[in-house]
This record gives sequence, structure tokens and C-alpha cells, in this order.
Amino acid sequence: MDQRRISARTAKALFAQTQQEGATGKVQNDLAAIAHSLCLKEKPWELLQNPLVNQETKKEAIAAAFNARVQPVTLRLLQALASREQLHLLGAIAQQLGVLADNAAGIARAQVRSTYELTQTEQARLEATLGTFMGKKVVLETRQDSGLIAGLTIKIGDHLFEHSLRRQLRRLEETLTA
Repeated sequence: MDQRRISARTAKALFAQTQQEGATGKVQNDLAAIAHSLCLKEKPWELLQNPLVNQETKKEAIAAAFNARVQPVTLRLLQALASREQLHLLGAIAQQLGVLADNAAGIARAQVRSTYELTQTEQARLEATLGTFMGKKVVLETRQDSGLIAGLTIKIGDHLFEHSLRRQLRRLEETLTA
């Protein structure tokens, strides 16, 4: 089974468990902090990802490091991932858990790239317009992109809206060369 499917299935099971326990937000925070630490490639993670270290030692190390610091379900997840040599999936699982939590809360996240920094008024109008389109509350994640000639691009889930001069020029070029 590929890693994306494993991450998605694990996140789905984790979401169901955290919903029952009322700890989804806390587990999201746990995973975000741990995934960030894992990306830094610190020494303790090297031990946990070393295939020569036996699984019982890994479980004990995780319990010692995180026992009172994270939610019990987070601790169990870390131990299970370490025992299966799948700690590298933690970031993807955290991301999938966030998507599931957002969907359950009726939230859609939109990544917006624009040629200039959007004002608060422009952001509010864009959130309202996209919210109407998506039928959800939209949270914008804006970024200025000097690579755009003019306009903006918006990505919400699988939807991509590109309204930029670069795209219009590409379409004109395709029309002229066809």
C-alpha cells in the first residue's frame, strides 16, 4: 500500500478516535509540534527511525519523552508508527487530520497567490465570495508571488482558479500556434 493511502487511512482512524475523546484540536497541536521537530532531524528522532533499534526500546523512548506532554492518543500513534518504521508519515498524517477536522467544522482553506499584498477589505470580500461558492467558511492563506505578471491564483482543495495575465498569455499563445 502506498504511503499516501496509509497516511489517509491512519488520519481517518485518528480523527474518529479524537472526535470520540473530544481531543481533535489538542492532537492537531501535538502532531504539528512533533512533525516540525521531526523535520529538524534532531538526534532523538534518529534513534527512533533507526531500524537496528528494537521496537520495545522505541516505544519506551517515546513514552519517556512524551508521556505527560501529549494526548494519550498521540502517544499511541507515535508508538505505533515507530514500531512499523513509519514515523516519516507523521507530517502527512497531521495534514490529513487537519483536512478532516476542517471538513467536519465546515471550513475550506484557500491558498491565494497574488501579485501584491491583499488588503483586509480585499481579503474579506474574497473570503465571502469563495464562501458562497464553496458553501463553507473559507480561511485564506495569502502569499505574494512576484512570478505572477498580474492577477491572482486561488487553490481550494482540488479546485484551481487562475486569473492572471500569465495564464491569458499562455492561452493566447496556444490559440495562435494551433
